[in-house]
This record gives sequence, C-alpha cells and structure tokens, in this order.
Amino acid sequence: MSHAEFLEWLWKIAGGWLNWRPNEFEFANMADITTAYEGQLEKLEILHGSNKKDKKKPISTAEEFIAAFGNKGKK
Repeated sequence: MSHAEFLEWLWKIAGGWLNWRPNEFEFANMADITTAYEGQLEKLEILHGSNKKDKKKPISTAEEFIAAFGNKGKK
C-alpha cells in the first residue's frame, strides 16, 4: 500500500466512520484516529450491547491497525 493509499484509507475511517471534518483529520495522527475509533466502538457497545466476552487488545502499531481494518489497497 502506498503512502497516498494509506492516507486515503485513514481518511475513510476518520471521515466516514467517525464523521471528522477534513481539518480534524489533517492535524490528527494514527494514534488519534485509532483511539477515537476505539471510543466509538465502546460507545456503540454501551448503547447497543455486545456479544463479546473478551476485550480486544488496543491497536498500537500500523500493522495491528491494518490487521484490524483489513488490507484495503494491497495488491
């Protein structure tokens, strides 16, 4: 995945899933995006319940992020 493809993919998460505006994404780093995403998941679990018995390990590296969200853009 190229750098440009990775940034586009992160924007899809920040803008599409988290409803961030472009300027919020522009000044965020990967940790900001993953922390916000994890917070959104926790909120949804509280509001709608969860069938999960085990908590997932927090995402802390690019590799873990790609593993969690898929390999979009890889050929």
